[in-house]
Amino acid sequence: MKKIILFIVLAACSMITNAQGFEAKKATEKKVIQSSYSPFYIGTSMGINNPYGFLALNFEVPIKNQFTIAHGFGISTWNTKFGLVAKYYTKPHCLGWAYGMGLTYSRGSAKFNAPNIPTTVGNQVVNKTVPLELIPQLNLCANAYKYWRISTNSRFYLHFGVSIAMSGTNKFNVLSTDKITDDAKNSINAISPGGLSLGLGFQFGSNP
Repeated sequence: MKKIILFIVLAACSMITNAQGFEAKKATEKKVIQSSYSPFYIGTSMGINNPYGFLALNFEVPIKNQFTIAHGFGISTWNTKFGLVAKYYTKPHCLGWAYGMGLTYSRGSAKFNAPNIPTTVGNQVVNKTVPLELIPQLNLCANAYKYWRISTNSRFYLHFGVSIAMSGTNKFNVLSTDKITDDAKNSINAISPGGLSLGLGFQFGSNP
C-alpha cells in the first residue's frame, strides 16, 4: 500500500511539474511573438509587376489587429511606379500568410526614345530608335504573400498574384511617322504594367 501511495504522489508531482513547464513554455513563446511586433516596417522589394516597381522601397504600417497599409515606389519598365496596398494577415503580428489588394500607378513618359524598334520602310524591316509616348497606367493589384521571420524585427517574403490594367487598351503612342511592326507593338505592350505578379522582399521592423 505504501508503494502505491508513493507512486501516486510521484506521478502527481510529475504531472504538476510538466504542467508548469508547459505553461512556462507558452508564456515564453507568447513573449517572443510579442517582441516580434513592430509598429512600422521599411524594406526593399523587387519582381515582375511588383506593386511598387521592379526595384523598390516600401513602407508598411499595422492599422488594427491583423490589417496593415503598405506604400512603396520604385523604378519599372514604365518609368517611376507607386503603389498603395491594404493587407490582411492570417496570423497576429504580421506573420504567416497575408492577402492584399490595392492600386498602382506607373508614371509613363511624355517622350521616350526606344532603341532598336523594328519599323517598316517600304518592303523592308529596319531597326531604329523611335520616340514613344508611354501613357500613364493605373492598375488594380491582388496578391498573396508569405512571410518568414529572420530575426526579432526583420522578415522576408514572397508574393504572387495579378495586376489588372484600368487605363484602357492603348498603352503608348508613336511620336513620329515611323511605322512599327506588329511584333514591336506586341513587345512594347508586353512590358507595360499588367499581368502576372511575382516578387520578393525584405523588411526591417522598428522597435515596439
